[in-house]
Amino acid sequence: MIVDDIHDDDKKILQNNSDNPNKQSTDIVGHDNSLVNLTLQSYNDLHFNDNNLRRSERIKIKTLSINENKNHNVIDLSSNTNIIMDTNVTKLDSAILMPQKKIDDSLEGRVLALLQLKYSQPQIVKILKKDGIKISQQTVSNIKRNIGPQRTSFDKIKFSRYRPVATPSTISKANFILRKKQKVHKLTSSNVEKRRQRAPRLYRQLASNRYKNFITTDESWFYLDGTEGKRKVCYVKKSDPNYERMILEQDSSRPQGFMVWAGISSSGKTSLRFVRPGVKINSDYYINHILKPLLSRDIPRLFPKNKKNKIIFHQDSAPSHVSKKTIAFLNESKINYVKPEEWMPKSPDAAPMDYSIWGYLKQRLNKQKIGNLNELKKKLLYQWTKMDQLYIDKVLAQWPKRVFLIYKARAFHIEHHLK
Repeated sequence: MIVDDIHDDDKKILQNNSDNPNKQSTDIVGHDNSLVNLTLQSYNDLHFNDNNLRRSERIKIKTLSINENKNHNVIDLSSNTNIIMDTNVTKLDSAILMPQKKIDDSLEGRVLALLQLKYSQPQIVKILKKDGIKISQQTVSNIKRNIGPQRTSFDKIKFSRYRPVATPSTISKANFILRKKQKVHKLTSSNVEKRRQRAPRLYRQLASNRYKNFITTDESWFYLDGTEGKRKVCYVKKSDPNYERMILEQDSSRPQGFMVWAGISSSGKTSLRFVRPGVKINSDYYINHILKPLLSRDIPRLFPKNKKNKIIFHQDSAPSHVSKKTIAFLNESKINYVKPEEWMPKSPDAAPMDYSIWGYLKQRLNKQKIGNLNELKKKLLYQWTKMDQLYIDKVLAQWPKRVFLIYKARAFHIEHHLK
């Protein structure tokens, strides 16, 4: 029991007892009728002062009766008491008069030995339980934190008053913010080295508005299960939760979908080209169904003849893109392009179609309910046609900045540097 205040009358009783050699001490009887020895010296050590104690920190005793005993003056606290304590307990307020069980030295040594052997706290409890020793995980934790053999020490009381560091209120006070983790490609040491070496050259090609001469292309998959129009979160009432809303069914089989190719530039968009189902994109398919229509239809439509010689064609490092047959076709076509040894591997963070355009389209399709692949193609064509050129210009303007960030980040990931 914690006693925070003793009135002046009680102090006089203690003083009188100190004067009487036959009465050496005054005892306090709690609700459990246990006796706690309180000497006058221990009282003087507490230095109680009513003026220094806050009202909310005091223990108000409604009734206090004094019974005479042959050897003791007994203060009976078993009657109704009203205890008011503040959560901020100071050392002065924490006068602990009821000694609690101490941790045995041999038990403490055994726990420390098990901790040095890298046993976890639950494992230590189980090991000691087999030997007939009952100990709690809290006691093991106290020994681990070197609180000491006396479990009711001031250090533990002070420690227990603080919240864990991981609580949201503590994090907010420490100027932390919540950020969503970004999914990124795994980079090997070889990838990092190539990105570091090739980023400066690519940046020089894109800087000073030279990115406007580029036409960048890529392929991506679109699936039906990504267009259900269902959110991954929902709000339910605590009193009457609707569990049907909390379920999101997914088909375990392979979802239906298709692959599509597209490209963007500061002069406009290319046409969408859908890859036939079941067709593997090799060098022949890529040349005949992607590159030839691009050179014969899209580039003449987007770029006048006087700008055709300044065009730079960009693609990623997919096998069909960097094969000898594809490279030979590009050389014969006399078009400028980013060579395989110039492009940074594993770098969707530096490809406009990857870091923006595909996500833009999939986000809009995800808000709609689409039943079949034909409807998905129509919706995709509509969103592609509807996409504004101002948005494309903003995406392309970020391209040189991203490449520069990669160089400044020593070729490591840059997603956490972006807003």
